[in-house]
Formats: sequence, structure tokens, C-alpha cells
Amino acid sequence: MVTSIENSWPVLAQSYRGQCGQNPCVETNHFGAFAVVSGKGELICSAGDASHMTHFRSTAKPFQLLPFMLDGLDGKVFENGQIIDSADISLLMASHYGEEQHTARIRRLLDLSKLSQANLLCGIHPPFDKGTRRNLLRTQESPSVVHSNCSGKHLAMLMVCQKNHWPLATYLEENHPLQQRIKHLILSIANAVPSQLGIGVDGCNLPTFVLPLQSIATAYAEFACPSPRLAQEIRHALSKLFAAGISHPEMIGGSTSFDTALMQALPQQIFVKSGADGVLAMAIASSKKYSKGLGVAIKIADGDFSKKVRPLVAIEILRQLEILPLERSAFDEKLAPWISLEVTNLSGFKTGFWKLVF
Repeated sequence: MVTSIENSWPVLAQSYRGQCGQNPCVETNHFGAFAVVSGKGELICSAGDASHMTHFRSTAKPFQLLPFMLDGLDGKVFENGQIIDSADISLLMASHYGEEQHTARIRRLLDLSKLSQANLLCGIHPPFDKGTRRNLLRTQESPSVVHSNCSGKHLAMLMVCQKNHWPLATYLEENHPLQQRIKHLILSIANAVPSQLGIGVDGCNLPTFVLPLQSIATAYAEFACPSPRLAQEIRHALSKLFAAGISHPEMIGGSTSFDTALMQALPQQIFVKSGADGVLAMAIASSKKYSKGLGVAIKIADGDFSKKVRPLVAIEILRQLEILPLERSAFDEKLAPWISLEVTNLSGFKTGFWKLVF
């Protein structure tokens, strides 16, 4: 594995189709960068520029849930005696696929919190899950805000605002006390300073943070195994979030999600979170080889709209770190849809192949 490359966007993956004379023809090049940080905060390997400013996007969700945990809402008992369980916590930091297992929990928590769908300002999009989309079409129903992959995150934020008597209508705004609190928590966990931070607007209307790629990997290393440099209450909250996520991977994504599949293939070992436009991060639990855990952050420069490149890169990183077997034939069958290096056409014929180049 390379330790550095001068170009901030080296080629990480290529696809080939057909022959150019005696050689296979390269059809696509996918540029990107990644950083792997140890639990001690050290950059142990990378490709490209680990200081490249990178949007957190949805990989920030575990850290955006920290105020919820720090305010004790994970232990909340509602008027009817119902509680928030670990599957709920996992859903509140998810990019869920809008399946019934997700939307039923969102509706339940809205009702228990005496909030309405109108309070959720994340926007509406069709559910990521194809089966759920087909069901909505068959029943002539329109997608609602609960199908938004970000609805859990927004619901948790509204509950924090209720707890602290902060305005609900403006929770999206960068200067809202909740967003300011999240910003300072992320800076602390990523071991970054304000001058390194950029802020934009995410696809779901909330602030999105921009930090060096290595800082995102650092945050995920802390997520896997919080270090003594963090306050005890933050360490405790991170540990509870990590435990919830790895115990309920079906909530983090969905039945056809790579994030869910990889967590299920490595049970209780890894938390995986994809974000829009080519970002993916992994928190790898403490093990005999990596006693303080690892954090990994990946950015694919072209946005990886096919959602094919990030899984290939993530799996190759895990192979080289010896977290996954070197032989792909030894992988858990749950990863089968994601590990093939074949390029096939609509009839299922092999027309080319993928190659990882790091």
C-alpha cells in the first residue's frame, strides 16, 4: 500500500473493455484519495493528498447525533412508558433506504415526541429501496418526508431542540445553537482547528462540514476507539453510538446497502457510512493487530454516482490492512454483489473488468 502520492487525485480504480491491439482498453479512470489513521492519531497509509479539503456529507451523522446522546435523550422514557432502543439510535445516524423497518420507527418516534412530519425540514425524495419505490407506485402513494434518508438525523435534532427549549423552525441554520454545538464537537473529535473548517449546505438543508481528509479519518478512529484526549462524556457517548451502529447495521443503510452488507460481513468489527458525492468512512474496532482501532476516509473525485467505486476501494483497503481475507473467494457471501471485478452487460455477459491500482 502506498504511503503518499504527489498528485492529490491519483487513479484508484480503472475499468477495461475490449482490446486495443495486444492490450486491454481502459474505459474509465476513477481518481480519488484515502487516508487511514490509527487510534493514536497517526496517518499510517494514504493515497493522494490526505490534507485535501473534503466534505463530510452524511459521514458526519454519528457526530451530529452527539448532542442527542450528551443530553441523555438515548435514555428517554416517554409518557406511555416506551423507550428509545439501540436500533432507534442507529436509525438516527443513518442514511436509511426508506424501507418499512425504517419509516415505521420514524413515525413512531415522531408520535412519541409529539412532533409532526411538517417539522422535518429535510425535503422529500423517493426511497432508496427499489422494492419500496415499486410499492408506492403500485398503491399510487407519493413519497413522504419519512422516506428521506436523512429523516432520522433531523428528528434527533428536533428532539434536542425540544429538550433545550431552542426554536424548532430554525434548527437548520448555521448560527442555531444546536448547529454551533455540533460544529465544536466535530472540530474536537477530528482534532482540527476552526481555520481548517469549511461549511456549506447539505442535500438535506443542514450545514455540512469540510475538513482535511485525514481529519475525517481521525474522527472515525475516535469513533472506533475514543482516546483520552476527549472528555469522558464524549468518549462514553461515542462508544454507545458505535455499539448501536454495529449492532443494527440494517438501520444504517438497508437491505441493498453496501454499508449494511459490509457491517454484516464483519459483525461487531466495523462501522461503515457512505455520504453523497463519493465519500465513505469506516471506523474499525480494536483488534489484536490494531489495538486502538482505525479510521478510514475515502473520497472519489468524480462523485461515484454508480456507487461501484467506493465499495471496490473500501474492500481493497480492508484486504491490504488484513481485515478482510486476501482471497476474495473467502469473503462473506453478503459481499457478493460488491466484490466482483467483472464488467457485465444487460444480458449478463462479461464485457470487461475492474482493476484497483493502489
